[in-house]
Amino acid sequence: MSEHIRTSQAGAVLSITINRPDKKNALTRSIYDSFAAAIRAADQDATVSVICITGAEGAFSSGNDIQDFETHPPTVGGQSGPGGLFAALRSAEKPVVAAVNGMAVGIGTTLLLHCDLVYAAASARFRLPFVGLGLVPEGGATYLLPRLLGIRRASELLFFGDWFDAQRALSWGLVNDVFEDAELLVKVQAQADLLARQPARLLRLTKQLIKQSPNSLEERIDEEIDLIARNIPQPEAREAFLARREKRPPDFGQFET
Repeated sequence: MSEHIRTSQAGAVLSITINRPDKKNALTRSIYDSFAAAIRAADQDATVSVICITGAEGAFSSGNDIQDFETHPPTVGGQSGPGGLFAALRSAEKPVVAAVNGMAVGIGTTLLLHCDLVYAAASARFRLPFVGLGLVPEGGATYLLPRLLGIRRASELLFFGDWFDAQRALSWGLVNDVFEDAELLVKVQAQADLLARQPARLLRLTKQLIKQSPNSLEERIDEEIDLIARNIPQPEAREAFLARREKRPPDFGQFET
């Protein structure tokens, strides 16, 4: 594990912090690999229900460490470097929540497209400078951003690589909410704690449905109906229905994570 990836756990929430503040949390090959390993380990840990990611000391990530990137260029299909990190994020079955506390440049922004929930500090700034670096965008940004923002706005962000702030990211749907800088981590931990109290198996099923594209709307509707019918007799639904009748909060902590 790289010294620049720090993990900590509070209850069922596992936090992963990029810890290279002297370089604005720029990512090297070893950091990518440790980051991906931490995500995979958390996803397999029965005590973890939610994975949170953030950066240390006022920066989320300034992107690739250019010198390291030149020495270790990415490879297609590799399980190391940026590709390995994206693979770990895509394959994570548990919810991944990002707390963006400062600049998010390049992959610092594109990795957010693979998180389930994203919250930003008021001072957070985002930038996608790939073209100006003589590169093309990464992490499926040319596929995901047009679908999220529309072709015109995605093209503007990717062509020019200009900075945009947290409020603009919020208005575009790139982040779920914006909090004051001093409150960000506390607010995100509270959101993650709420998420961790949901039935873990149903969170995983719902995330799978959101991430996977059906062949048609009709196919997805049928798939959802089938899953609902299968889950009505399961313990989580029985507990939720009983709690509703008894007018109390459901207790999902008794079920597997």
